[in-house]
Order: sequence, then C-alpha cells, then structure tokens
Amino acid sequence: MRKKQKHYLSIIIVLILCITIGYAYLSSTLNGEITTVNIYPVTRKCQRAKTLHSITCTSSSTEGYCKATKAGSGQDSITFGQIGTSGKLASGDAFDCDVNGDGVYDSATERFYYVSDLNSGTAILIYYTYTNRYPYNARTSDSYSGPLTAEGALPTTTKWSNVSLAVKTSQIYNHSGGTTVIDSSNKTHTLPKYTYTTAARLLTLTEYKKITNTDIFWENFGNMDPNCVWLNTPYASGGGAQVMAVYNPAYTSIATMPYSVSTSCAVKPVIEVSKGRMVY
Repeated sequence: MRKKQKHYLSIIIVLILCITIGYAYLSSTLNGEITTVNIYPVTRKCQRAKTLHSITCTSSSTEGYCKATKAGSGQDSITFGQIGTSGKLASGDAFDCDVNGDGVYDSATERFYYVSDLNSGTAILIYYTYTNRYPYNARTSDSYSGPLTAEGALPTTTKWSNVSLAVKTSQIYNHSGGTTVIDSSNKTHTLPKYTYTTAARLLTLTEYKKITNTDIFWENFGNMDPNCVWLNTPYASGGGAQVMAVYNPAYTSIATMPYSVSTSCAVKPVIEVSKGRMVY
C-alpha cells in the first residue's frame, strides 16, 4: 500500500514539475514574441467636427455675408458647412485637422471643409479662412508660369508639419480645361506642371465647381475682409495675364471671374489627406 502511495506521489511530483517547466517555457516564449512585435498606432490627421462655425449679423456687422443680406432681412445668421453623415463624405462637411502636429484638433483655428476626392484614397479639404493677400505672380507678371507669388502666402511645411500634399507636382489647366493661354501678342504659351514646396496649395476652378454649397466661402470673406481669393486656373484668353478668382459681386453672392495676376487677392489653403488618416 505504501509502495503504491509513493508511486502515485512520484507521478504527481513529476506532473507538477512538467507543468511548471512547460509554463515557464511558454511564458518565456510568448514574452519574447510580444517584445519583438512593434505596434505603430495610426495617427489621425483630421476628425469630423462636433460643432460648426457661424455668425449672427447685427446693424454694425462688417462681415461680407452680413453686408450682402442686410441685418433684419430675415437672414441674420449663417452656419458654415455641416456635420455630415458618419462613414460618408459630402461637399461642405466640416473637419478639424491637426495640421501643426501638436495633438490638438482645434475647432477654432484648424477648421477645414471637405471639397471632393483627389482620388479614391485621398480627400481634398479647404481651410476655413484666408492667409495674406498676394498677387498671383508678381515675379514674371504672367499667368502661365504658375502662382510664383501667391504660393508665398501658403503655410510652410514647418508651420503645418503634420500634413503634406499627396501630389506635389500637377498640371495647371486653364478655365476651359486646356493647357495653354494666349498672350496679348497672340502667342500661345503652354501651362506648366507646377511643383509646390509648401504644406498646402491653391484650389482650382474645377474643384471649386464641385463645392455644392459655396456658403463656406462667406466665412471671413467680403467687405472689410478680402473680396477675392485665387484659384490656380489661368484664363485662357486673358492676354496671358489673368487668372480666375472667387469674388462676391456687390457683396450679394459668391462667383468667379478673371483677375489680373498683379491684383492682391487672398489665398485659401487646400490640403490633401489620406482617408485612412481621417475619422469620418
């Protein structure tokens, strides 16, 4: 009887040792594997806005929208853009984008609006307000060399370090979709493939036409604010010195027309963001 008990005890001890050794080996193996796995979290650059920008007009308001509608006309306030539908992107959807990389999605100063898709995986968003007023091209004073001066009003890659253009070099097209302009001497010039060195770029006329509700352009626009903003789209028959811009005729609406390249219009930065880096 005692021999059997000793035998069973020996078996139990062996089993305990096997389990202990096996557990130790398994733990060591798993820990080793876990420590060799590098996990890189995806940093979201833009997230859907939770609140919208708006203005309410009074008799002393100087905003372009208020001058256009006249306080007391029944259109005393305006809200810019929309919250949108989760999982879908629509023109005018409001986003807050951490462009400077500080980890904060500032709804007051980092507000953007979705314009359209650059391609299936990249979204085009436009900044809520305007930067400095610059001529389109004061260096060569023509419309066929690109926005050589206006580019200087765009945020640098240092200022907006958390975003970059998906396509830095792209063909410039005229207002009719062609790639040439005719100057005052009836000479034809080919428009360039322009390379931006900035974190953002100018909007084009084609992209502007995809904006279904241009009310987003009323934000900080018109009257005491800039009354024209450049589009990177030369006017085909403008004597080689005219480029399309957004403006508000008589402070009553939003429209487009050609401006001289020497005119100081404002610049409204456009960014290109991977949809995989957006919460929408």
